[in-house]
Amino acid sequence: MKFNLLKLKEFIMNSADSWDNSWVAEYYKEKLIEYEEHFGKLPDVLEDSEIYTKFIGRFQSIDYVVHDEIKKLVDPVVLFQLVAASYDYNVDFNELDSGENEVIIKSSLSTRKLSDIRKDELSCFLSELLMEQLVAELNVVSESEEDKENYSEMKERKINHFNHVTLHKLSLRRKANAIMKIVGREVKKAQNNISL
Repeated sequence: MKFNLLKLKEFIMNSADSWDNSWVAEYYKEKLIEYEEHFGKLPDVLEDSEIYTKFIGRFQSIDYVVHDEIKKLVDPVVLFQLVAASYDYNVDFNELDSGENEVIIKSSLSTRKLSDIRKDELSCFLSELLMEQLVAELNVVSESEEDKENYSEMKERKINHFNHVTLHKLSLRRKANAIMKIVGREVKKAQNNISL
């Protein structure tokens, strides 16, 4: 399933009532217009955009818990990549008893599970994640060449850290949990044998 930017752009341009603060809607609308004036019209599909191919889409995804109603609206891989690429959110994980990954998103103001995102708040959340990226790109436009280079390097470090450190830690944590489950079972067997 492709990420429909056209619908999200329409939402941003026409949805002041959907936001807790109408100034957010106005700010996003203003920045979206400014972005398209400077960089050209965004394609109808996020995966066809330069910002996706050069940055957002380079974050490796994992399988994680997401509600079926959300899966029908947005590709879980793209949703995960938008969160991983975020400058405002940090990503952490819990392994559920079922072995599935639960994605935890943390900001300076809140911590929540990605699986707790409801259908009625998805468009606002996606708009926030997308606009964060577009505004970051806009902020660099008027900077010096050195600052633009620093920004590009920072983005590369963010991608590499996530793909090679954050996901590696997740893999190690999952392996440690599997070992602990085996150890727990062996301890129970040993206790049962002793009591006989």
